[in-house]
Amino acid sequence: MSAGSVFRDLLVGHVAPAALPALVAYAELLDRWSDRHNLVRFASPRELVERHLLDAVEGTRLLAGEGRLLDVGSGAGLPGVPLLITRPAWRGVLLEPRQKRWAFLKRVVRELGLDAARVMGHRELEGTGFVIDDGEVVRKKTCPGEAVDLDRFRQDVAEALTRPGGPRVEAA
Repeated sequence: MSAGSVFRDLLVGHVAPAALPALVAYAELLDRWSDRHNLVRFASPRELVERHLLDAVEGTRLLAGEGRLLDVGSGAGLPGVPLLITRPAWRGVLLEPRQKRWAFLKRVVRELGLDAARVMGHRELEGTGFVIDDGEVVRKKTCPGEAVDLDRFRQDVAEALTRPGGPRVEAA
């Protein structure tokens, strides 16, 4: 039995039929690349699906209609990729500062034809007023000891990175 059919059997009945092929392809990419790039740890296809993919898909209950998603520190693309697959009216940014994981996410978006997703790293933040410092998105001009309203900060980051006409990412 192929890995694809194993993932399909584990996902069927848990996700919409339209999302199944892309989620299976994503699971296959995770299975193939996780050890090499230290993306996500799992001992079996069942654990990958139940612990990671279905857990990420749970968030779809919160995403109605159309919207914008910002997955900061996206890593292996969880939960951003499954959410964008299962909610095609949404678009989003997968923000990942680590080069190997950024490259993996670019591959995922390209191979899945996930046009609703943009993958961003250090270079793509130029001109937004934000930088990545030790894996965290921070304001460029924050002074030490300055009080920051975290809810407002998150909103500012999301708006800067997902606004129409915002930072562009060219396909690699």
